[in-house]
Amino acid sequence: MTKKIVAIWAQDEEGVIGKDNRLPWHLPAELQHFKETTLNHAILMGRVTFDGMGRRLLPKRETLILTRNPEEKIDGVATFYDVQSVLDWYQAQDKNLYILGGKQIFQAF
Repeated sequence: MTKKIVAIWAQDEEGVIGKDNRLPWHLPAELQHFKETTLNHAILMGRVTFDGMGRRLLPKRETLILTRNPEEKIDGVATFYDVQSVLDWYQAQDKNLYILGGKQIFQAF
């Protein structure tokens, strides 16, 4: 398998990807696709996106958080403070890295 860095998101017809730190819809088929795609890979998101998920770890996925807060430490999560550190981590991996957002994280990649 060739590993990849992939941005993955869902949006509505107006380009909205989230509202009030939540998905503005519930589509079981979309959630199933997300699960099947990201299972056994790594997922990267910003701290605000992670908070919006209730700081919940998704099973069978390695969770990475990119934050500006050097004091941020979360059990079970690899925390990074700059994009280069994420890329250095990725080089040593044999799995895909899926970027989940938010906006600043998408822009950084």
